[in-house]
Amino acid sequence: MKRWNFLFAVFASFALTAAEPSFVIEAETMARTGFYALCANAKASGGYYLDSPQSDTACRGQYEIPRAGKYTVYLRNLSYGDNRRKVAVSIDGKEIGAAGDETHGFIWSRAGEIELTAGKHEFRLAARSANTKPDALLLTQEADAASGEKNAVKLDCLDGMIYHGRVKLNGRAKQAPFETKRCGDKIDFIFFPKANGKPLATGALSYRFHGDDGQDISGLIPLNGKEITISTTLQKPGFVWCYGKLAHTDGALALCRGRDGKLYNALYTTSAGADVENIPQLAEASDFDEFWAARKRELAQTPLDATLREVKGVDPDHYRTFEVSVRCAGPRPVTGYMVMPRDAKPKSLPANVCFQGYGLHKQGFPNPYGKRIRFIVNAHGMPLGQSDEFYREFFKPLKNYAMHDGADPLTCYFHQMALRVMRSLEFVRTLPEWNGADLVVEGGSQGGLQSIWAAALDDKVTFCNVTVPWNSNLGGEKLGLIKPVGCAVEYFPALTYYSGGNHAKRIKCPVNISRAGLCDTLCPPSSVARLYFNLKCPKAITWIENNDHFAPLPGSREYHYQSDDFPSAK
Repeated sequence: MKRWNFLFAVFASFALTAAEPSFVIEAETMARTGFYALCANAKASGGYYLDSPQSDTACRGQYEIPRAGKYTVYLRNLSYGDNRRKVAVSIDGKEIGAAGDETHGFIWSRAGEIELTAGKHEFRLAARSANTKPDALLLTQEADAASGEKNAVKLDCLDGMIYHGRVKLNGRAKQAPFETKRCGDKIDFIFFPKANGKPLATGALSYRFHGDDGQDISGLIPLNGKEITISTTLQKPGFVWCYGKLAHTDGALALCRGRDGKLYNALYTTSAGADVENIPQLAEASDFDEFWAARKRELAQTPLDATLREVKGVDPDHYRTFEVSVRCAGPRPVTGYMVMPRDAKPKSLPANVCFQGYGLHKQGFPNPYGKRIRFIVNAHGMPLGQSDEFYREFFKPLKNYAMHDGADPLTCYFHQMALRVMRSLEFVRTLPEWNGADLVVEGGSQGGLQSIWAAALDDKVTFCNVTVPWNSNLGGEKLGLIKPVGCAVEYFPALTYYSGGNHAKRIKCPVNISRAGLCDTLCPPSSVARLYFNLKCPKAITWIENNDHFAPLPGSREYHYQSDDFPSAK
């Protein structure tokens, strides 16, 4: 046995000297402050990366460096084309540099160099801006990051992970989102930390209140095996968000490892309102209706010429799929894919016109939607069915579209988009298969905004179904409301023509906001609530706790409201 131990030691020594030593530190194993949340991704180092919409975020951890030496330090992060999204790398309290890359995808970029002794060292990653996505650190003496990563050994965090097993942090607001609360009334939030089904008594609950009245209050409460109630008030109409997370006793976010070995964070976020009917909004342009009447006249000057090309889509035995292009005012046509039952008879089908969320991507074939016409309108009027290289070139000038171009209502990106929205509805009404009665519009986020435009600008729309509608109260931050984070449009007064809340006042058909996130940073609850109260038509809304802009987590609490005249959802 001693001989084998000796041979193993010789082999291990040879392995360490055969290549220059390199070490990987996974960002997800660090304890975190601020908003960094754990995200799974098959392309990430170790299967996880961190993501934060905020800039006041950091993570830290202690790691044992096996060998002294001078190391080049690289950061691997998920980049998507903006080199301002950098992360500062510090070791033992000394910043060695900030790393980030413009190339899309997970990329190693150089942070700097440092001389390290063998032993324990404190590593810290701090966001320099919003929307940073760090994945891993590489310490290497190889010539480049690629060779260093190939030979790297992963290091274990000595102080970052404290919870094991089935750990949960459940919570709720004691009052519903639209419960009658007035400014100054106490607003309670309750949290239930548990481990393996039992109350948790180790660690702490870190919380933060962030309100439309400007409050930003943080605190830390040691766990004692009981539920925790924390309270605040709102001094102005709006919402107050409550972020809760399991943490170390120093406030750093704790990491949990489940029984299946997967990593996760125990987080719960929700919000509650006060005087929500009185959430402020900027005044709309005095010529709002005249402006849109002029846009309709502008559109009418362009003939409605449509080209349909049948393609082999989803379930071609039962459904026909068409590549659609419709002439429109402006440089680009209406484009999109349309699907309908193969055996459709004239005037037999209701129609659903669907609008896309924010982004630049190649459009695929839609799934069939029962006995309906389903038309998925491309947000950019781009040609369909082209090569990947074509779209890479097409998208280059559209990077960050609509974010900073709102100074002129006739040249901003939303102008052409709104014309295509109106023309898409005109086109569908010309289809022989349309039943002449049912015209539903739907979409999420940017698609929700377009759907609100559609229902306001075309009185033939019979139902509007949206989720997390974007830009529902444009410019609300100018009145002190929480500013959207992420795809946040720079406010210009001219954009009041495109604010969803202003269009909402003019809708006559039923509107269903089928999902609104009570912790949505991109479409804050105050903006969606303002849109809802501006609706004078039959209406409904479903609020979801612990839900941001994307799909809700299982078991999230829902609150549903609807007007007495709201019909069954279509």
